[in-house]
Amino acid sequence: MAIRQYASRWAVDLSKNIVNDGVVYDVDAINQSIEFILSTFFGERMFKLRFGSPLGRVLFSSLNENTGEKLLNGVINAIRRYENRIVILDDESQLILYPDQNAIRLNILYILNDRQITSKFDKKIYL
Repeated sequence: MAIRQYASRWAVDLSKNIVNDGVVYDVDAINQSIEFILSTFFGERMFKLRFGSPLGRVLFSSLNENTGEKLLNGVINAIRRYENRIVILDDESQLILYPDQNAIRLNILYILNDRQITSKFDKKIYL
């Protein structure tokens, strides 16, 4: 019987050292987690009704500087609540409004807790 190895089919590159005590610290994994938090409406998850972000509340509403700042604070609080592998740099994070495109851009700057690496979540979101 021949034994085959399918190393190229792993979802995670095993040559990288991205697992430390069972916690994944890869920047791509963090950004994917942030995107998951932001794209989930409050009440959408059956057993975690408070999980999610306030982005769903702003659909079809007009955004201005005041509401944009409140939204940024809500987004940062949601990420802090559910992503404990990072520290968000509030003063460096920003929300940019594109009213003519019904879009926003989120630039969330953060530091990975254990590795002290600075990275950012940067995404344009169409509302």
